[in-house]
Amino acid sequence: MTMPETLKGLYVPKRGEPFVPYLIPNARLRQIDPNKLSSAMLIGVERDRLTVPSTGDVSLVVRYKERDGAISSLTLSRPDLRVDQLQGAKQEGYRVTSSMWWVLFFADEILGIARNSQSGVERLVMPPIFAIQGLLDATEGAIVRYQEFAARLEMRLSLEEMLLVRDVKS
Repeated sequence: MTMPETLKGLYVPKRGEPFVPYLIPNARLRQIDPNKLSSAMLIGVERDRLTVPSTGDVSLVVRYKERDGAISSLTLSRPDLRVDQLQGAKQEGYRVTSSMWWVLFFADEILGIARNSQSGVERLVMPPIFAIQGLLDATEGAIVRYQEFAARLEMRLSLEEMLLVRDVKS
């Protein structure tokens, strides 16, 4: 089994109720229906259907009414699981990005995968904000999303590696 297949096999897709804690009360739009939300781990040609360009080996996607809402792409290079991308979809994904704490959902799901003893993952890593090409020129919201993600995962900056790191090995 390839590394992307291993990650996909460890992920349990979500639908409905698991999204409720991540819904934003009194969001700008009317409340999103959690029963129309789903998540999936995509690999290989499955990722060709994404409306958001992706990177890495696998992509975790949240969909609303079967439309892409947000994506996180990962690269598994044991013992590290690297977060390469956190991005909301445009237009169709607006309901997800404005009505749900999707970054926190991704952080929790990715940590769950990494903590699975079968994953072989010992650390979660991602580049610090200042090292992500184009991010400092991005909107304030994009920067805040990366900060929220790193904070949720309690990542620390390794100056030696120039990475944000979270040890997950038990």
